Amino acid sequence: MIELIVSIVVMGIVVATLPMILLQTQNNLTFAMQQEAIMSTKSKIGYILAYDWDANSYESTSGFTRVLNTDGTAANNAFDRVVSMRRVGHIEADGRQRLRDDLAAPTPKGNFATNSNLATGFPDIDDFDSVVEATIITAEDYDMVLPITLTPTIEYVTDNPAAGNYNAKTLTFTFTTGSAGGVTNIKMIQMHTTGTNIDLTLRAYASNIGESRPLERAW
Repeated sequence: MIELIVSIVVMGIVVATLPMILLQTQNNLTFAMQQEAIMSTKSKIGYILAYDWDANSYESTSGFTRVLNTDGTAANNAFDRVVSMRRVGHIEADGRQRLRDDLAAPTPKGNFATNSNLATGFPDIDDFDSVVEATIITAEDYDMVLPITLTPTIEYVTDNPAAGNYNAKTLTFTFTTGSAGGVTNIKMIQMHTTGTNIDLTLRAYASNIGESRPLERAW
């Protein structure tokens, strides 16, 4: 009789704790799916950043991605200033960063929504503006499915320093999230991801810096 009573008590304890175990399991699955949503968001941003900074960045005559001419005139915006074909701070040597020969400027924000280059297979960063992607995250054991929607927004943001100027050794710069209202040297990629228990926004910034050619051994 005593053994039977003890067994009933133990079973009662197990049954009482079962809902807590199930709830904790569900919470763990939800957390795992949220982490997967964050990873999907980061991966999408990385995918976009792999493309050219702007449609005009690539210079076909040289085979280089060049710096574009935003032609700033403000005193604290020496970063934009053209010195020959180079900006202040550019190294005057072959294969280094400099402006395009034709001093081409970046495309304005108004062109972002056309997504014209996506069809040709040669898109730049801003062609992904407002291109919504719906995807599904599935748990490894297929007992939980999470549909999410990724909405990218690309904006030019201000490149003016908060204090100092680009000719000085020391300056203060603060990244912002608001539109600059015109062409600058910094694009912000903002990815808004939504789904059940998911509402997150991640941002990355890409700059108009062109590229340098790696040095190679000549045989």
